[in-house]
Amino acid sequence: MTAREQLKDWLVSGGRKKSWLAGQCNVGTLALHKWITGASVPNPAGRAAIERVTGIPASAWVAK
Repeated sequence: MTAREQLKDWLVSGGRKKSWLAGQCNVGTLALHKWITGASVPNPAGRAAIERVTGIPASAWVAK
C-alpha cells in the first residue's frame, strides 16, 4: 500500500476530515489533497508532520 493510500485510509478509518489533518500538519487543504491524489508528495517537513500525527512513516513517501 502506498503512503497516499495509507493516508486516505487513515482519514476514512478515523473519521477525520482533510481540513483537520491539514491544520495538524500546518499545511493547506490543497497541499493535502495533492498528496492524497498523488499530484505531489510532501516535503520532508510535511512527511515528518504526517508521521507525527498519523504514525505513517516519513520514509513511506520516498520512492523505492
